[in-house]
This record gives sequence, structure tokens and C-alpha cells, in this order.
Amino acid sequence: MGGRLCDAPPAGRVAAHRVPTHTRHRTSRGLQGVPGRWRRGFQHLQLRRCALPFHRFASDDGGLTWQDVGMVPTKITHLLLDFFGTIVDYSPSRTAQDYSATYGRLQRLGTRLAYREFLTLVDDVFARFDARSAEDLSEFSMREPSEMIVATALGRPASTVEVDAFVETYLGDWNTAVCYADGMSDLLRDLAGRYRLAVVSNTHHSALVPAHLRAMGVADLFDAVVLSVDVGHRKPHPAMFRAALERLDVGAESVLFVGDSYQADYAGPREQGIAALLIDPGKSAPVPDSDRLQSLFDLRDTDLRPVIEAS
Repeated sequence: MGGRLCDAPPAGRVAAHRVPTHTRHRTSRGLQGVPGRWRRGFQHLQLRRCALPFHRFASDDGGLTWQDVGMVPTKITHLLLDFFGTIVDYSPSRTAQDYSATYGRLQRLGTRLAYREFLTLVDDVFARFDARSAEDLSEFSMREPSEMIVATALGRPASTVEVDAFVETYLGDWNTAVCYADGMSDLLRDLAGRYRLAVVSNTHHSALVPAHLRAMGVADLFDAVVLSVDVGHRKPHPAMFRAALERLDVGAESVLFVGDSYQADYAGPREQGIAALLIDPGKSAPVPDSDRLQSLFDLRDTDLRPVIEAS
């Protein structure tokens, strides 16, 4: 299971900033500004070299240091990274991709639904589970809505084998919209040379994120992969951040979180005492410009020396 090559937008064109309606409670998204060759689905925004303000971060030996007012400076040793929309781009839609393979499997099992009726069923079932999860930030697995979808489509209870096959085929179709930016693997290797890395991601399927990390050739760079479906709650629930800190055996003061969802990846970690930066090229979220990134690639291009000299 891996992402596909993304095409670069025509030179000089800035692609539209998409606001997803996925279950990850996002208010902004994107992994933009990637130089060189692209993989399908990334928007094009120009990167800038940015300097983080001295009251939040400084660098003495290539690392990040927290220097907020009234706090003892603590070196940032760990980066917690969101996955979808941060490390990889993807389509937040559950039905916009070509789901012919999934629908074909249901047809062979005897469904009488038309293709559009099948897509509507998928949207409706997931919406029902999303509404339940929104109440307490509990997470559900792919099997739960899949069992309901298959049973409804066939008009009878679904067997374990049928549900497992549906999950595999559906995720295969959904996964065609996941893509990697050229240079992302190199960026992660660079970051892993300076910090310990962990992925903290909302997902309904335990195998999905690890499979992508292996496909990118970077699985060995991460000390932990913390997934909502395993924790039982989704970001911004505190359990997700506590699980990450426990897995890494590190205090919140030594960690920086980077992601593209305001609630899940910025407000959530900050409420747990974790510093955070938000990928928000469209400037749609209520965060200081000093906490805003164009893409994860800004961490590579950040030049902190002028800030230290100015301070």
C-alpha cells in the first residue's frame, strides 16, 4: 500500500487551498511549497525562509529551544508529526475517488444498489459514526462502518470474510488519492538526524500509516507511531498526546508538534503543554504568524541565526 506520484501544477499557478470535511476536525490543510518534482495532489505555494521569533524558539547547536517568558529554556528533542496532510497529501473525501473495485466486489456478492447509491450509503454510514465520535472524540475502526455498509448493500448480515475483503478493497481505492512529495523522505531523514520523531495520527485502520511509512522508506526513522484507532480516541483528545509522550518517555516541554489541523494539531497539543506549529498556508486559522508554516519543508529551510543575533 503506497502513495502515487503527484503532478506539479503549471508554473506560476497557485492551486486552490482545500478545506477538508474529514473526521479529523480540520480547519486548514496542505503540504505546499515543495521544490522539485511533485507527487500527485499537492498544491503549489512558494516556500520562504522563515525565522521563528526569539521569544518562542532559538537555536544554539542546530536544535530548537523553548524560551518563552517565565520558562526555563528547554531544548526541543522530539518532533511529533501529524501524518495525513502533513507528511503526505490525500483526499479527505470518502467517496470522491474511483471506487469501482469496491463496488464491483459488492456486485459479485449480489448487491442491487447502483454505483451512486453505493457512494451515498458510504457517506451516510460514515456520517453516522462521525457524529457519534464528535461527542466524545472516541475513534472507530474501519470494520465498524464497513460491516454496516456491506450488510445494508446486501440486505443481509455480512460475514467476517466479506467485511475484511470490503475493508481491504475500499482502502485500496481510497489510497489512490494519497501521494508523496518528492523530497519528503529526505526531509524526514534530515529531521531524524536532529530530533527523535514520532507520528501522531487520526486513522481508522492500524495498518494504513505504517504501510505508507514503509513505502516511503522512512519507517525506521520513527521511534513511535501513535494512532487514534489504537488509543481509542482521536486528536485533540488528551489521550493521544499522553500516549505519545509515554511511548517516547519524554516530557511535554521537550516536544514540538507539527500538523495541519487547528484543533487536532495546534490547540490540542498546546492544551497539554506541548509547543505546536500549524501548517496553514492559507492563513485561515487564528494563530500567530510565528506559529504558522507553509509546509513541513519550512522546518528544513528555517534559519534561526538572525533571530539569535537579534535577541
